[in-house]
Amino acid sequence: MIATYRNYETRNFFLGSSKVQHRKEPNFQGEELINFFENAPIGLHWVDAKGTIIWANKFELKLLGYSRDEYIGHNTAEFYVDPEVIKEILTRLKSDKTLSNYEVRLRAKDGAIKYVQISSNVYWEDGKFVHTRCFTQDITAKKELERRKDEFISMASHELKTPLTVIKGYTQILKTNLSDSKDVYSEYILKMEDQINRLNKLVIDLLDVSKIESGKLRLERKKFNLNQLVTEVVGEMQHTTEKHKIMIRGKVVKEILADKYKIGQVLVNLLSNAIKYSPKGDKIVVQLKGRGEDALVTVEDFGIGISKKDRSNVFERFFQAQNTIRQSFSGLGLGLYISAEIIRRHNGKIWMESEKGRGSKFFFTIPF
Repeated sequence: MIATYRNYETRNFFLGSSKVQHRKEPNFQGEELINFFENAPIGLHWVDAKGTIIWANKFELKLLGYSRDEYIGHNTAEFYVDPEVIKEILTRLKSDKTLSNYEVRLRAKDGAIKYVQISSNVYWEDGKFVHTRCFTQDITAKKELERRKDEFISMASHELKTPLTVIKGYTQILKTNLSDSKDVYSEYILKMEDQINRLNKLVIDLLDVSKIESGKLRLERKKFNLNQLVTEVVGEMQHTTEKHKIMIRGKVVKEILADKYKIGQVLVNLLSNAIKYSPKGDKIVVQLKGRGEDALVTVEDFGIGISKKDRSNVFERFFQAQNTIRQSFSGLGLGLYISAEIIRRHNGKIWMESEKGRGSKFFFTIPF
């Protein structure tokens, strides 16, 4: 079996790469360890500093359908659908030494595309990168399920959009005809309009997610005054809250080249969250300033804040922090995900700072 591992001494590969003796661990024999790795129920492969596959176990080979000769000794770029990611992976491993749950697409022998998550760690010897040891988890079924879910969301959102538009139109007609009325029906119309607007916002968010996932989110870039846009959005959002005073501080001198509607959408999402998650607060601060070649916008609230364990997930789709918060505040958890994608597609950055019980600050930059 050892002879089949080309260009590498397998015994040294598994056993000789570490000189540390573990005194209290079982005294496994060499063949026993090799058999364990070879028959592990997860894909395993080793890659050298040049990107050449120097070993792979049975599960990895079966997953992709290659023989040992067709896989081992070949460069990883031959099997990656997006070969440019190899350079990124090796660069990250050489600096960080570990890689967790990195999603890539591999091409199987029969032409099928396999979605996998790769986790790696690096073996160094005398300060030199020797090889990286990779775990390959097949997530093709999961990605297919996500694709079907996205297709359903897209279809359902489009089907809901038309009747919602019609209902909203009739509601506005009723509201106009009852504008002078003080009876209970005019109050019902206002409440109905509010619920229709909320439902319409959810449908728009779902449509945006569908466009993002399918790569069809278009940007119409034009030069505009960011100060003026912020003033307009703050004015509109101020009408939605009586508890909070939304204040604007600072300004940017240059115009920015961006999609004005989409940047406005980001501001609305951040301000909506600031209002929603600071029920006991009385102010929200929007700050503008130039920072080198970028415009920097900060939205700060003084509300419930976000716990440390949830901060890294706030920009993921459908994420909402903690069950207690989810029960208290409605929404699908899409606003920050959509905002992050919009900023990313403008080549900007978005991040946040928060402390539980002391509010949150959300930042984003847009290149001038």
